[in-house]
Amino acid sequence: MGLDMYLTGDRFHVGFVYNPETRQHEEIEPTYVDGFKVSSEKLEIGYWRKNAPLHTMIVNRFANGKDDCEPIVLSENNLREIARLLRAKMLPTNAQSGGFFFGDEDWWEECRKNAERDAEIFEKAAHWLESGDKKGTGGAKFWNTVEYQASW
Repeated sequence: MGLDMYLTGDRFHVGFVYNPETRQHEEIEPTYVDGFKVSSEKLEIGYWRKNAPLHTMIVNRFANGKDDCEPIVLSENNLREIARLLRAKMLPTNAQSGGFFFGDEDWWEECRKNAERDAEIFEKAAHWLESGDKKGTGGAKFWNTVEYQASW
């Protein structure tokens, strides 16, 4: 048992694409898996184990401090803010972090040493999120969302 932390992406298939030549929306041939139409794909973007300072920062900034293991939807700006705070070494202190299954201070210090690697994960997620058509109405065949969720 312990704090498991997941950053996931959903790539939703749009079903149509805008053709600027005809000025019409044209249907896209759907993909099927085991006879079922694929409407989205779940992607693993990042995974952490017992990184309580990172978890605490995300919950405090983007879930109003409410740690209920529910998904937290993150925007491109949120993801870039997390990367910036990681690089600036602005995670909550060890005294501000923690929980019964969240590890200990020695572990958290090891987690802090990976701040640059973690920042790159959040930057990459922000770039991926921007690459999708957010409303599913433009020229892109997909729209993307990113969520953080913890389990403990």
